[in-house]
Amino acid sequence: MTEYKTYLQTRISSARKSADTGARAWSCAYHVALGAAAIFGAVAVGLAAAKDLQLEYIDESTLIALLSLSAAALTATATIGGFERKWVRNRTTRLELDNLIDDCHAPDVVDKVIAENFRGIMTRHNGAIIPPSDVPPKPKP
Repeated sequence: MTEYKTYLQTRISSARKSADTGARAWSCAYHVALGAAAIFGAVAVGLAAAKDLQLEYIDESTLIALLSLSAAALTATATIGGFERKWVRNRTTRLELDNLIDDCHAPDVVDKVIAENFRGIMTRHNGAIIPPSDVPPKPKP
């Protein structure tokens, strides 16, 4: 194995670990946000439908409004933040990197092909994770 292939395998393994961590984190953020929003919304509906509910520390209509606002804010945050998109892209990147790691062990693989495939995977990954407004403009020729 060449020194360059060893370097590539180290970089690929590191990127794979980051993609795995990202997939887990974004999955958690996405599902917690949407789950909590659903629970807050359901509780708000239940409180609105309840008759003669006497709460000691907060007005019923204020609580319903706060729960509804929280549900909307969580849903908006998950949507605007692209939680699902980032979760899916990290899962896809992890799978692509797993396949690339397998390719590294093929006896006839060329280092340049591995490097080009790695570069392509990471370019697609960054393109999906980084919002288009944050990508620096291409220099004009």
